[in-house]
Parts: sequence; C-alpha cells; structure tokens
Amino acid sequence: MIPKVPGKTIVYKYRPLGDDTSRDRVRDILVNHRLYASSPLALNDPFECKAKWSLKASKKQRLRKTMQIAESRNPYAPQNAKKREARELQAAVADTGVENAKRVLSENAGFVSFGGSVDNLLMWAHYASDHRGIAIAFQAKHWGHADFFGEIHEVRYQSEFPVVEPYNFDAESVRNLMTTKSREWEYEAEHRFIIDTRDESPFVPFSSDLIAAIYMGCRIGNEDIRFIKDCVKDGCPSCQVFRAHMQDDAYGLRFERFEVR
Repeated sequence: MIPKVPGKTIVYKYRPLGDDTSRDRVRDILVNHRLYASSPLALNDPFECKAKWSLKASKKQRLRKTMQIAESRNPYAPQNAKKREARELQAAVADTGVENAKRVLSENAGFVSFGGSVDNLLMWAHYASDHRGIAIAFQAKHWGHADFFGEIHEVRYQSEFPVVEPYNFDAESVRNLMTTKSREWEYEAEHRFIIDTRDESPFVPFSSDLIAAIYMGCRIGNEDIRFIKDCVKDGCPSCQVFRAHMQDDAYGLRFERFEVR
C-alpha cells in the first residue's frame, strides 16, 4: 500500500528517443538517476513565468521594505535619516524588484516537468517523439520519497497572468510564477519539481526506487527497445516495463506487460 506523502503519488516523465542525444538523456535518468532542471525562461512557451506586476502595496508595506534596506545599508544612522532614505528608495524598489524577479527566474530557479497521466495521446505525440519514445513513472512508495514528492507542485491553468507584488517578492512568489500557465496547456495536467538554484548543478538526483515503471510508445523501434532493455538492466532492474498498443475500436492506448530478458 502506498503511504500518503506530500504531493501527488505518481507522475510521468515523457521522453523522446530515436537519436543519440535523446538516448543519452534517457540513460541519464534510468541509469544515473538524475533529472535535468530547465530554466523557466528557456522553454518553448514565451509566456512562461509572465506576471502582472502590482504596485498596490500599502504605504506601510512599502515603508517596511525600504526601511529594511536602509537599516542594512547603515544600521547606526539616526532613525529619522533611515526613514528619509526609505522614502527616497520606494520608487527604486519597485523597479529593482521587477528586475530582481526576472534575474532570479532566468539565472537561478529551475524545474523538472512531469505529466499527470500515461494515456494522454497528445503528450505521447508532443513529448515522446510521436509515440516512438517512452514515459517513465515516478511513484512514491514509502516515506523516504516524501522529500522528493514534497517539491512537486501542480500547475494551475488560467487566462490572466498571476499578480506579483515586487515589494513582497519571495520564494512563494517564484513558485506562483513557475506553476501558472495558460489554459491552453491544461491537457498536460503538468506537475513541476522546483529547485531554488541551478548555480551548482542543473541536475536533480533521485533514489532509483522512485522509478516504478517504464511505458514504451506504440511506435517504438526495435533499436530503442534494445536500448531500454539495457538501461533497465543497468539502472532500474526492479521496475516494470510496458508497451503501448493502439486500441482497435477507440481513440486510446492499452498497455501490455513487456518482459525484459
């Protein structure tokens, strides 16, 4: 029985195959047990992390923020001098707050994307090389997986940009920006593993027993089947492998167990 752990207990990573670069990336996941975290501003959707910047902070909020800056600059200055500097800083903080947010998103933060289901025909077509690739199931099986799944957040889909206040820009603001997308992407049922910084490494290591299953697309070629067999033997011998087949009388897939020998 799967324990109740933070986040969704099973998500899917769709990956293409068919060329050496794609295979290297899949092998990195299945054998080296690490996932690549992308910069949110380097993706195929130019609307990623767009925001509606709000400057409606109260006078008290603005003064509090700028007083913190004034305090850090000169902690021994008289209180009146700090307040005077704080008022002068308010216009600048609004501008620099927006720029700081953009810098954090472009240079520091990153995320790994997952799908919410394994039988979505569009996901197979768009992210698994037209059904020639694979989908890797990551499943929380015990409490040791709570940390990993605790960082996975469900994406919200809406028509308007999320509202962000530069005076109060914090980790929650970053997470809000990184988990909001247009309604047109709703079919993905996307979940994102968010990391605060990609400075040291853009890779997210994980425990090998998080891989519960590998689903091969209905168009996968024989060479890629052999490649997946080798990866399973080398990196995740306990996971199950399935192969997709087109249903005979409906728009859908069925999955049959595939023996790795």
